[in-house]
Amino acid sequence: RDCVIPWSFQLSGHKNAFGVPEGLTDRTRSIAMVQMRTQSRPPSVGSSSSSASAGGSGAATPAPSLTLLPKDLLAHVFSHIRDPALLCRLSRVCHATRAVAEGDSAWTPVFRGTFGSALLAGVCESVAQCGDSSGGGDAAGRPAWMEALAFADGGVGGEEVGVGDEVCVMWRRCPSLRTAFRILEGVLVEDFARDGRGCLGRMRRACGAIPEEEATAVIARFIFWASRAGAPRREGFRKAAAMALTDKAHSLPGPAEADRLRAVRRLYASEFDTSGASLVGATRAFIASTCMPSESGRVCRLMWDFAWRYGEQRAPGDPLFGECQDVVYLLVWSALVLNADAHSPKVKTKMRQGEWVRNTRLAIEAARARSTPSSNPHHPGHR
Repeated sequence: RDCVIPWSFQLSGHKNAFGVPEGLTDRTRSIAMVQMRTQSRPPSVGSSSSSASAGGSGAATPAPSLTLLPKDLLAHVFSHIRDPALLCRLSRVCHATRAVAEGDSAWTPVFRGTFGSALLAGVCESVAQCGDSSGGGDAAGRPAWMEALAFADGGVGGEEVGVGDEVCVMWRRCPSLRTAFRILEGVLVEDFARDGRGCLGRMRRACGAIPEEEATAVIARFIFWASRAGAPRREGFRKAAAMALTDKAHSLPGPAEADRLRAVRRLYASEFDTSGASLVGATRAFIASTCMPSESGRVCRLMWDFAWRYGEQRAPGDPLFGECQDVVYLLVWSALVLNADAHSPKVKTKMRQGEWVRNTRLAIEAARARSTPSSNPHHPGHR
């Protein structure tokens, strides 16, 4: 109920009989009506008494509330939200926001960004069929888009995943994009915890005939969001996702799969916002949000892409602006080694400050000597 939009409209010119300036668009006219409706609202007893006790000359004007907006304007505001958790919280504010936050217009951009345009088209078609009372599915009541969740090649042990009766009942009870999002989220999280590497391939096939760039972005965005939602109840998913993202190239079926996995891992790191953060603070936030694998090689692959993301978001004036990715990666890894040296009981002889500075400086100078212009994350040809 505290979601308030500060009005900054300077309305001038000739006004009609209702006090609304003429020559305005329908959207601006609606906003003006809401503003006048709020300003003309009679003050409450608490506000008048508080203003009188404070020595004010008049009653305090209540701030315009977001819920006073017309339904179409409120839907337009909510359509710019990209966080599913925020939409769920807004649906619990009041009846006005619930009707809009649970609508398909608010969930369309969220669904498209998380699961891709192909699945969005299939779900919208099923919603339209349910609206026409044609069932939207096969004889068993399963909608057509849910066939992609069956994973015909099977999950672990060749079993079908995520097409139980309770899922179909949930869909028939409320066929909408929000319901489809919940079904997809639950099914993919469960399947990822069983077989992370296999689920990556099945997610790519479920994305349909969309471009490869969009498919990799969809997979990376889902892993990024699902790793944060419901934690720590999703430790199994987070561990499986970290293991699947850091597989070795030679363990994959071919070079194309290795390139696709590297692209997903790079896009996963690009979801983190490190602008304005120090190197230590950004590294700490990345490690806290990602279930780091136990193998050092897998940790190296994750931190390499994180170093690229951190170097890419450096602004002019930052000490690391213009540095090659090797330098940022060495600083990150050197800080991790220093932290392990300081806190590990297995290390008997601790590293001194002078030794750490000397070793890190030598490694950075060597990295700068062999760097090329394309090693800079800001370079167009950087990979």
